[in-house]
Amino acid sequence: MRKVAPNGQITTVAGRTPINATASGDFGPATNAYMRKPFGLALAGDGSLYITDFDSNNVRKVDPGGTITTIAGRGLAGGTQVDNIPAVDAQFDGPSGIAVKSDGTVFIADRNNMRVRAIRPDGIIFTYAGDGNTAAPNTVIEFDPTATLNGNQCTNLSAPAANGRTNVPGPATTGISNQFVGGCLPGGTAPVTAAGTISSASQLNRPTGIALAPNGTLYIADREAHMVNAIVPDDVLMKMFNFPSDQQIPQVIDARGNRVYRSLRVAGARLALTNSGASTATSGQGASGQVSGLCTGNVGSPSCRTAIGAFAPGDNLAGGVATAAQLRWPQNVAVDPRDGTLYILDQGNLRVLRVDRPGPPQFPGTISRVAGGSTSLSGGPLAIQLLNPSQMAMDSGGNVYFSESDHSVVRKLSSGRDYIQTIAGNGSYGPACPDEVMATQCPLVYPEGVAVAPDGSVYIADRGDHRVRKVRPDGTITTVAGLSGLASYQGSPNVSPNGQPGIKEPLNYPSGVAVGPDGVTVYIADTVNDKIRKVDAQGLIWDVAGTGVRSYSGDGGNPMSAQLNNPTDVAVGPDGAIYFADRGNDRIRKISGGIITSVAGTGGDINAGVATRGTGGDGGPAVNAQLSQPEGVAVGADGSVFIADRGNNKVRRVTPDGKIGTVAGTGTAGDTGDIGPAIAATLRNPRDVVVGADGTVFVSYSQMNLTEGSAAQTTGPGRIRAFKP
Repeated sequence: MRKVAPNGQITTVAGRTPINATASGDFGPATNAYMRKPFGLALAGDGSLYITDFDSNNVRKVDPGGTITTIAGRGLAGGTQVDNIPAVDAQFDGPSGIAVKSDGTVFIADRNNMRVRAIRPDGIIFTYAGDGNTAAPNTVIEFDPTATLNGNQCTNLSAPAANGRTNVPGPATTGISNQFVGGCLPGGTAPVTAAGTISSASQLNRPTGIALAPNGTLYIADREAHMVNAIVPDDVLMKMFNFPSDQQIPQVIDARGNRVYRSLRVAGARLALTNSGASTATSGQGASGQVSGLCTGNVGSPSCRTAIGAFAPGDNLAGGVATAAQLRWPQNVAVDPRDGTLYILDQGNLRVLRVDRPGPPQFPGTISRVAGGSTSLSGGPLAIQLLNPSQMAMDSGGNVYFSESDHSVVRKLSSGRDYIQTIAGNGSYGPACPDEVMATQCPLVYPEGVAVAPDGSVYIADRGDHRVRKVRPDGTITTVAGLSGLASYQGSPNVSPNGQPGIKEPLNYPSGVAVGPDGVTVYIADTVNDKIRKVDAQGLIWDVAGTGVRSYSGDGGNPMSAQLNNPTDVAVGPDGAIYFADRGNDRIRKISGGIITSVAGTGGDINAGVATRGTGGDGGPAVNAQLSQPEGVAVGADGSVFIADRGNNKVRRVTPDGKIGTVAGTGTAGDTGDIGPAIAATLRNPRDVVVGADGTVFVSYSQMNLTEGSAAQTTGPGRIRAFKP
């Protein structure tokens, strides 16, 4: 840990190198102590510095005199939660965010245990939020804070226990019986229902960053749920919802006697809202089924409404409504102590967001971007945040077209590299977009392959919708091949698709397209069908290569008898030869004169489990070199073949004499090296390459990982870079 003084001078306040296998140094100078992975920092009012050590699974404190001690954690990763014990005897699993209250209470985001825990000033630890479960990814249950209980529901609560608390069953997943103090309002009227989900019964999904507001609200960056929660004190809730001053919110005490509060969502969009016990979430969106024990009245009653559904990642700020905006892996939060403004590090979108007057969905705050890339559909190329830029193409004027899969758009980068505009897609995901509409009004589904015809038409492999689309020069869109939403090979049983209209025959996650020398024929990498196909000038579809059996065979013979393995990109050389990235076989292959051959990559026998991937071979014959998941291929004017060697984080070139060499990338994943030699730069999972008439090579890459045979993807920010070999 280091400190930068106002004059710019930097000093070390804790930790030393090298990284030690075991944290040590307690009761001595902090600058002599070893830590493994310091993650979170919090500064207390007395000048003490609190530090979470993620890999050591402990929490340490540096006092104002510079002495370090461990205040929590045994140094062993553990998921067994034992509350109301000395914090130094507790186990953590990836402690990350940390915050300190003015009374000395320390809050810790116990990331992999799906909880936020608190240490009282007396050193005793307890769970403050989260039940340690994630019933389903991106799933949460939250109360409608404005609901109230009627008198009957109030009187139907179980009789007060001997300790004066009213016992109410807690969620079945926790096994904890929650107790409500002061169940009814004076005069027998109904109390306000629990405003927000009970914090110790709520589900968190990798809580990472936390921050305290001046009013005592604790904000939680719930990373894998793509949202920010707030644990709100009762007095703040009373003001937030304008509850009458003569009412009270029932206090909640868990079975161990700890006071718990209410959890509200203040940022992040939700997909479904329904009464408890019924879900509108569809398969893959979140949990479904009955929910019980979560309300203080009749479960299923409109007065005790819950929301059950997914929190989908995205980047849409929804016109500034914080609880309708999409986040992607929020990593940390911070609060301006002057006015309570909330700041969110939206890591997956590479931006910092600001929420003014943060509140629940009923009274949402206003969200805006204060740093990082814009997600606009047009603008300056360096100001726009790209999400999973995939395949590219170039027209005769030097304009670069590329698909941005996770925005579901296709964009055009001007030849001067000073402007980006969207030519297809509206930024939303959706199959079955009809033909003959403006392409910019048409939702796409994870588009990948892009090709440009001499007449200016742009062809798009709309991978997730299993179609190849064409954007005409007038901006309208039509279908060339494939059936929306249908992943298959044959349109009719026992009828060969060869020679049938392309628009009547299905494709299976097509990933690449290219235009033939005639300017009309369209070649398709039909990825999950393990075939290369073409649509001719009459609109009829034909197989070009592949038997449909996923394997490797056939070099030196008829391409129709060859076996392919997840071909992802296709290109046409100056002589009309067809090149494609046979990704699963770790090869670049070529079809010319009716014969299929390998151009680069040793490949291997996947059926025998022989390892095929590697990085060796530069300077020698390309057919003897190793590749690793090559995903993109392009052919230069001189016949040189450029390869996006994704698994090796490199761009490689096969010269016309068949020799291979690296032209960009060190092999280490990264984003460094601008304004320097391309071979000294770092790349990150390069997806595609395209070559301009002047020899400039463009490479696209992102942090995305593709799930085979599915449109589901793990997204990430990306870049397009250019160099001359």
